[in-house]
Amino acid sequence: MSYLRWGLIAGMLMLSGCASLPSPTETNGGMLAFPMEVRGAGTFYYVYEFAVFEHDTDVEVDRIQLNPASGVHVRTFGPYEPGAYYLGVQTTRVKASPNMKFQYKPNPQEIYVPFAIQEDTITVLNSKLVVHKRPRSGGGFTTSNRRRALTPDIQAEVLAELQEQDKAGLWQINAPIPESDS
Repeated sequence: MSYLRWGLIAGMLMLSGCASLPSPTETNGGMLAFPMEVRGAGTFYYVYEFAVFEHDTDVEVDRIQLNPASGVHVRTFGPYEPGAYYLGVQTTRVKASPNMKFQYKPNPQEIYVPFAIQEDTITVLNSKLVVHKRPRSGGGFTTSNRRRALTPDIQAEVLAELQEQDKAGLWQINAPIPESDS
């Protein structure tokens, strides 16, 4: 029983460590916050990869991944130097699994989602990724994803989660003006 208790405590400490942000004094530049909503239950075998490009040069500077299985609803990426950027390619990738076979080949989709990074600031992306997993009638499942504009309610949830990750309140948060619910 005590091994189980120590395992739970260690797991909680690891999770709480992963959910915190670095200090702005430890980084040069700013961060990007990418919200995600997961609908459906069970194991997710896909990750969603996005290529980050500098706006003025169209040079790829990073590849970021959102993992619906992680349980994290707002992921932060960076640091990036201050400037203008955009997400330019979205690719769904299968996570390797010895127990599952997939009939899926990555199909990169060109997208254009601009954002700006400022020093010591977390920039919240103006949209979220919604991932939905549904069972198929003949067995198995299907997974879909789409980007949706932030609503005031979703933005409030995102800001609350970022403030929880930034317990010391060291980062400024730059959030877009959300679309109305109507």
